[in-house]
Amino acid sequence: MEQELNTLLAEAQALIAKETHLDGLDKIRVEWLGRKGFFAEKMKDLSSLSKEDKPKFGQLINEMKGKIQVALADKKVELEEKQLAFQLKKERLDITMPGRQRALGSRHPISMSREKVEDFFAKIGFVVEMGPEIEDDFHNFEALNIAKDHPARAMQDTFYISEDMV
Repeated sequence: MEQELNTLLAEAQALIAKETHLDGLDKIRVEWLGRKGFFAEKMKDLSSLSKEDKPKFGQLINEMKGKIQVALADKKVELEEKQLAFQLKKERLDITMPGRQRALGSRHPISMSREKVEDFFAKIGFVVEMGPEIEDDFHNFEALNIAKDHPARAMQDTFYISEDMV
């Protein structure tokens, strides 16, 4: 019986060593160490042995259970480390790569409306001309023959930067 137990122990250790998944390792644990597992059945067989042999084989079975538990625990740690290493490799972040830039803001509604109006008028033949935002008095009033006392030249109607810049 001792030889049979040693053979079965070697078989269990070989199964544990071959296993590559945690689920399979748990199935092996249940199959060998569970309530209805192999060693539970062997403990039932002790009742058929003599009083002198029972302690010896009971102790042998418990030692083998301990060896299988150690083998299972070692293999579980090994598989968890492999799984963690795989997960870390899969989720690795390369900090040397350039980041993605986000778009900054959006177009202002007034600008979008102005562009729509410009597009409409451009389609019917008008041209959008751009000029300086600050103009001198001559080009803004004198060249257009606007008199010095005209209401458009009043301080409340025109923003003067200096005496001759509007």
